[in-house]
Amino acid sequence: MLREFNDFGGFGIRAIDGTIGRVEDCYFDDRAWVIRHLEVDAGTWLSSRKVLLSPTSIGRSNGAEKVLRVALTTEQVKNSPDIDTARPVSRQHEVEAYARAGSKQRSENDPHLRSCRAVLRYRVHASNGDVGHVEDMLVDDQTWAIRYLVVNTSNWWLGYRVLIAPQWIQGISWSDSKVSVKMTRQAIEGAPAYEAGARLDRIQEALLHEHYGQPVYWADHVVPDLEISHV
Repeated sequence: MLREFNDFGGFGIRAIDGTIGRVEDCYFDDRAWVIRHLEVDAGTWLSSRKVLLSPTSIGRSNGAEKVLRVALTTEQVKNSPDIDTARPVSRQHEVEAYARAGSKQRSENDPHLRSCRAVLRYRVHASNGDVGHVEDMLVDDQTWAIRYLVVNTSNWWLGYRVLIAPQWIQGISWSDSKVSVKMTRQAIEGAPAYEAGARLDRIQEALLHEHYGQPVYWADHVVPDLEISHV
């Protein structure tokens, strides 16, 4: 199932032997567009410590209860790495600023690790002008692949949302908070509208891909190289 990031972004996390916190963010690889870590706020149970959990530990979600179940005990979660073990780039820059000011904190940095929350509000630029901003992401809750960016075009015309797949992105400038896509504004204007909270089926997805003249991802899993600025 494709699930909105903003939907499960506040889900609780339940271990085998108890509730442990809630999801605050997800970190994804900007080459594969797959979520690698969930940032979990363990709250007072773990002295307000934030930990990283792998999506591979997540079982079926309970949308009605807004809970993600993990195949871990509370003790295993307690021993999970904290958020400074794998920082998204936005956090790397923040920590580096503290380091220059005198902090001695250090860790391995991954230039391809990105925060989902940080990408929300990025401007989206078509081949002939801006079209809106990233409002959400649709994530496959089985593979944890980011299938679509939800683009709010209210910057251009009121109250319209469309979907853009990562494969259709021409380039990303992280320093300018901008996503550039291959299609024109007119093609995006004519795309099927997306309603927040809607559940897409394969027919709807196929129609979306057909509109843009793009192959469906379930037949071709290759994500082309993007022009990405890592500054």
